[in-house]
Amino acid sequence: MTPRRPRTSRTALIVALLVLAPIAAIAWWLVRRGRRHATTTRSAGPSVTRRDSSMAHESTSRAPTPTGAPGRPGVGEDRPRYRLRGLGTARTAITCLALAVLIGVPTTWATLSDQVTTATVSVGGGTVNVPTGITTSQNGSSSLRVTWGAPAAGLAPDAYDVYRSTTAGSFPSILSTPAASPFDDTTAVECTDYYYTVRSRRVNLVSVAGTQAGPLQVDYSAPSVATANAHVIFDPLPLPKVADFIRTSPGNVEVYAQVTDNCATSGLNVSFTFGAPFSTTVAATFGSWQPIAGGPTYNYRYTTTNVGLANAANLAWTVTATDPAGNATTVAGTPATGDGVGPALDPTAPAEIVSGQTNFYSTGLGYGEVVSAGGSAALRTAGFWTYANLVDAAGVSSATADISALRTGGAATALVKGAYASDNGVAWGWRTSAVTVPTVTATNGSMQNFTISATDVLGNAATSTNQQVEIDQTPVAAAAASCSNTGNTSNTLNSGDFTTWNFGDTVDPSSLLASWTGGAASTITGTVIARNNNTSDFVSLNTDFGLTMFTGATYNTSFTLGATNWVTANVNIPSSTFSLIDRMTARLAYGAPASGISDRNSTTTHYFSTSIRDAAGNPVAAGFSETCATSAW
Repeated sequence: MTPRRPRTSRTALIVALLVLAPIAAIAWWLVRRGRRHATTTRSAGPSVTRRDSSMAHESTSRAPTPTGAPGRPGVGEDRPRYRLRGLGTARTAITCLALAVLIGVPTTWATLSDQVTTATVSVGGGTVNVPTGITTSQNGSSSLRVTWGAPAAGLAPDAYDVYRSTTAGSFPSILSTPAASPFDDTTAVECTDYYYTVRSRRVNLVSVAGTQAGPLQVDYSAPSVATANAHVIFDPLPLPKVADFIRTSPGNVEVYAQVTDNCATSGLNVSFTFGAPFSTTVAATFGSWQPIAGGPTYNYRYTTTNVGLANAANLAWTVTATDPAGNATTVAGTPATGDGVGPALDPTAPAEIVSGQTNFYSTGLGYGEVVSAGGSAALRTAGFWTYANLVDAAGVSSATADISALRTGGAATALVKGAYASDNGVAWGWRTSAVTVPTVTATNGSMQNFTISATDVLGNAATSTNQQVEIDQTPVAAAAASCSNTGNTSNTLNSGDFTTWNFGDTVDPSSLLASWTGGAASTITGTVIARNNNTSDFVSLNTDFGLTMFTGATYNTSFTLGATNWVTANVNIPSSTFSLIDRMTARLAYGAPASGISDRNSTTTHYFSTSIRDAAGNPVAAGFSETCATSAW
């Protein structure tokens, strides 16, 4: 395709017209004058016509007379007159052209013809008419196609000028000059509106512009659907809305999707198609919504009444979005699940009532302990907490504890959702909002019932079966001690030997070992030191283990061995362990001594302080001691 020369400016065109018009007039006058003189005579003498073969002209003169100066016509004689036959018009044109070149007027007829303002242009007696039926369409995935028909009448064009503009009614520059329709615009930028105009061209003249076609834009990219933001929202007023779950009872169901397109900001065709058991397709509405506070914003929605999905059934659905150019995409929305069952207690850690003093319950026994009105004033002031772990597919909205057997007016004590932990390391998701104080009498040693009621975020409610708590108002009074020689057959303290204490009640592990949060079989490892202080040998526990059961001046020499030479120097017994083998029994197991220990029989005395507490928080009433014969070693 031959590129078109630049269009002449309006100023240059005006100058050209102003200069050429007078020149043309003068040339016309000269031609008329030359023709008139060619037939004029000034004497009656016979004429002579001469053709000079060396010149491209004819000369006409009168015959010479005998008078007058030699070589010159006499008075009254006509001078010879010559005319360039056939060159008068050419001379005028050449003169005009030369003048035009001298003044710098552009001579490109194609440029001048761009200014044609009539519907047709005459060429050699014929006319160049505008093309017909100009249309545009997207051609494949990367170009726009301009199509037109030949002029209905007139001369056949030898080319066409195709103009492109981003503004309606304007065609500032030629995009291409193809010989025939169609023309494919491969430089069109996606998502830009274009207008196209076509002119017929014959030789170097063009017709006026045909009807402008457009707007049209290239768009071959399908809309995008955010799969993370495609949800079924259930609206169980007055509860908050919840995503991806549908209650089997009545309620509003809303389906949302966030759809974007590279070109279109609105006007997309978006629909939702639901799978079995509904198997239907519905049209989505364009807008802006945030159905869940703090959640995402959606721009397409469909609202209907509850679709009646069965409990635990899944509803699959898809989002289909089509842009104005016909590009489409389909993605799967997040499946919705039917939920018609209220919350239930977590079977691994259901619900417990624990003393506010100890914050402990026995996983081995499966219940906690609290005091009632007959317990100590300090424990009644400390009160108790109610813990619960709840499970629900959609999520728990609220929960209450019926503790009427323990506290007057406690039939619906609210639990608050959070992250809690009891002293034995169990994590809880719900707990009563505040420590409560027992105000009713319950029999010591009895088991009392309580229940947990909860509602999920869809409005489904459920109440648990009875849970139990023990009423315990009796402190630990003593501990039966025993020694075992299982590591060797001598009377030497060695690896595998241990001492056991049974307290006859569930013991709060934190009262034995500070910050002990292990389970029933947890083991704390430390070092036992045996030494000779010239009076008696003993095993120091409270320093190495941080034990609180052996504290105070009286109890620093616990495990008195009753022999002055049991060891002759300090001896470390590493890898010794201390644990609660169950919630009533503590055991100290000895590791292998770092050096030799004398073979001695001895009676060991174990002293216990009042820091020991049971699970309800009852402390030891008074310090006591237990003995263990070491002769078994």
